Amino acid sequence: GFYFLSDDFILLKQAKSFLYSFRGLFATAGADGSYRPFTHFYMSVAYTWAGTNPMHWHWTELSIHAANSISVFVVARMLGFSRLGAAFAAALFAVHGTRPEAVVWLAGRADLLAAFFVLLGLASFIRFWSGGGAWWFVGSLLSMTLAILSKESAYTFALLLVVFLASKNALRTRRALYALIPFLVVTASLLAWRISVLG
Repeated sequence: GFYFLSDDFILLKQAKSFLYSFRGLFATAGADGSYRPFTHFYMSVAYTWAGTNPMHWHWTELSIHAANSISVFVVARMLGFSRLGAAFAAALFAVHGTRPEAVVWLAGRADLLAAFFVLLGLASFIRFWSGGGAWWFVGSLLSMTLAILSKESAYTFALLLVVFLASKNALRTRRALYALIPFLVVTASLLAWRISVLG
């Protein structure tokens, strides 16, 4: 039931004034000075129904956090954890109190979205690596892109893939190298674009 706080007012004002100018969205920093175009776009879409009602925003944040917690379970199972181990990891992720601002603070929406797309991208890559088709690879690459456009912390996605491939003793194989190159190229390209926008 908490009302808005600090940066929330800036973000809501930007969301309200968004006129679907995608060029402006991807070519300028947000009202809070950050370059998070997907997060700003998402908030603009959410504003059309949530408006300035804090409960609508908080319920949306809790829903995304619940989806992320379920995704932790799914990824843990795909990594070979037991059902109990995966459930414990997901429950710990869901209730751990070190980062509550990501769930209860409107400005923390970027963290929720980045986590959602990172987890989705990891699940897609693991499925691809386990014999899934090329669409899983494309889905993982797209998820990484959306994660990076949601928050800067997602630039570590390619590193997570390196850790995953190393855990499978596949890092030195040609298949792993060919799989990693597109992720590294897209990451470097998005970083270069971000630097050009922010100066």
